[in-house]
Formats: sequence, C-alpha cells, structure tokens
Amino acid sequence: MEKKNLIKQQFIIILYLLFGAIATIEATFQFQNGGFKNPKFYFFGAIFIFCAVMYFVRKKQRLESRTKK
Repeated sequence: MEKKNLIKQQFIIILYLLFGAIATIEATFQFQNGGFKNPKFYFFGAIFIFCAVMYFVRKKQRLESRTKK
C-alpha cells in the first residue's frame, strides 16, 4: 500500500510541474500578444505561481513523511 501512495504522490508532483510549464509557455505567448494589459497573462502567471508553491509544499511533505518512518 505504501508503494502505491508514493507513486500517487510522485504523479501529483509531476502534474504540478507539467501545469506550471504549460502556464509559463502560455503566459509568454499572452505577454507577446498584449503585454501587461492582457488579463490572460495574469491568469497564467497566477497558475504558474500556484503550481510552483504546491510543488515545493508537496515535496516538503514527502520528505517529512520519509524522515518520520
């Protein structure tokens, strides 16, 4: 059961990285289309920041759970 839980946690971390990368690419394209006046730029920027924060939070939780055992 523990192995499945670890695989699930790693899969979620990979998804955060994937969504963060996609959001960064889209934010770059939206910035080229309208600069700071484009609201989509801020939307994708917020998604990137959220994904980056969640990546480090989940990584910290995973490392803490390993050290407790």
